[in-house]
Amino acid sequence: GGQYIDNYLYLSNFFDKIEYFYLDNPQNNKIVKNFIRDKKIKNFKVINSIYELKKKKIDFINFGSVLQYINDYKNILNFIKKNKPKYILISGIILFKGKVKSFVCKQVNVWPQINYCFFFNKDYFNSIFVKNNYIKVFFKKNLTDKRINFSNINDNENNFFQYSDIFYKRK
Repeated sequence: GGQYIDNYLYLSNFFDKIEYFYLDNPQNNKIVKNFIRDKKIKNFKVINSIYELKKKKIDFINFGSVLQYINDYKNILNFIKKNKPKYILISGIILFKGKVKSFVCKQVNVWPQINYCFFFNKDYFNSIFVKNNYIKVFFKKNLTDKRINFSNINDNENNFFQYSDIFYKRK
C-alpha cells in the first residue's frame, strides 16, 4: 500500500542510513520503480512480495490502508510476527466490535471500481501482536478520509465500526 513515495522523502530527511522497501500493486510498483530509476533515488527498493524481506531486519513496517484487501493476510501477519519489527503501523483499517474475527464486505464508495475487503474484529490484531511481546501504543479513528461512513450497516447489536489506525511497539 505504498502508493506514493512521500513517506520515504519525509523519513530520509531524518535518517541518513534509511533503507526503504516499497510494495504496492504491480501497476504502482512499475511506475514507482521507473521513477526511482529515472530520478536516481538511493536507498529505495521496489519489491514484489513482502517475503523478499525474509533476510532483512525490519525496524518499522507500515500497512497503509492495504491489509484489508489482501486475501493472504494471515500468512503475511505471521511473517511479520516472526520477523519481529520494532514498530508496526496498521493504518486505514476497518475495525468492528462483534462476535466473529473478520468478514468480507463489498466496497462501493469508489464507483465504478468495486473492491472486496475484510473488516476485522478490533481485538484481532491484539491477539496476534500483544500476545507476542508488543504493546499497543495507540488505537484511534483515522481522519484522513471523511467520505468513509458505515450508515448502510444495520447496527442492531450495537456493533462498533470505525476506520482506524493502530500502532504497536515491540517490548
